Parts: sequence; structure tokens; C-alpha cells
Amino acid sequence: MEVTRAVSTRPYSGDITFNAKSGQKGSTSLYGTEVHATRYQYGFAMTPARLHRDDRVIEVLKGLTSLGEVTGNHARFLYDFSPDSLVLRWTHDFSPRLLYCFEEDPNGDLTMPDLVRRVQVGDLDP
Repeated sequence: MEVTRAVSTRPYSGDITFNAKSGQKGSTSLYGTEVHATRYQYGFAMTPARLHRDDRVIEVLKGLTSLGEVTGNHARFLYDFSPDSLVLRWTHDFSPRLLYCFEEDPNGDLTMPDLVRRVQVGDLDP
């Protein structure tokens, strides 16, 4: 299984939070953290023939669609990785032709105009 880089659906605006460490305070108690509250899109590629059991592809898809929250030792690392949308393409083509197809409008709704265009012009067989 291969995973592409994560790409945000909206530009980074440079948001910063100012915080204080817990416990006894000192001269270094205050700190700032850069945050980016966004959705990320990833591409996954899988070759079922490379699996020892090709029926495991279904279990992988179930796992991808049920990703939950990933957490660290502080609430600032809490991020929900569960997918809002999922596009699947079963093909022998080595080029997926649908990576990073999501866009987020100012209201936070996801759209896929580039994916729709690629299907309409025949670049992708629906």
C-alpha cells in the first residue's frame, strides 16, 4: 500500500494560539503554537495481487473508512482523521488521475469540480 502526501483543502492562514504550561509557572511558561484547522486529502494505492490474501483489500477499505481520532499527550494534537469523503477507482492504470480532487468552498463544503471535469472530457472512465 502506498500513501501520498497530505494536502490541505484550504490555504494556511498562519493561525497561532497562545498557551501556558500547566503546573508551576516560570519565565518560560508561555508559548505559541501554529495551528491549521483544515481537512487534508490523501491518496492511497493498493495492489491486491501483492497481498498474501487478496480478500484483505476489503478489510483495508473498512479500516480507511473507519479511521478515528489520533491523539497525543495534549489536546492540541487531537485531530479527527475520519474521512468526510472517499473516492475509489479500480483500475490497471498506473496513474490514478484523481489525486487531490477535493476543494473546499468558503462555507466549508467539499466539491470535486476537477474530478467531474476529468470524467466529462473522458480522461477518467466512470
